[in-house]
Amino acid sequence: MNAQNQLNDPWFGQDKAKHFVVSTFLAGSGYGISSLVLEKPWQRAVVGSTLSLTIGMGKEIYDFHQGRNMSSRDMAWNLFGAIVGVTISFCIDMLLQSYYPTN
Repeated sequence: MNAQNQLNDPWFGQDKAKHFVVSTFLAGSGYGISSLVLEKPWQRAVVGSTLSLTIGMGKEIYDFHQGRNMSSRDMAWNLFGAIVGVTISFCIDMLLQSYYPTN
């Protein structure tokens, strides 16, 4: 991305909020759904973050093929959203396990 494109891609643009929110949702959903089949929280975290980041990267590749620039700033917000989504899901998971132990 050249300097002019970076000027047109602010760190705190409206699209960055969308990247963050969608990535948070996808990571949390992936974590939660995978809890139906995966026992260990770290495995769920891998599924949630992988789902979120794969779709985020897919969006950037799609943009590139549509003639738009791929944005490292969009991906940074995708990463931040994935981290937040997995962290929230993990905390909820630990809270539920303390109330409903499986052993």
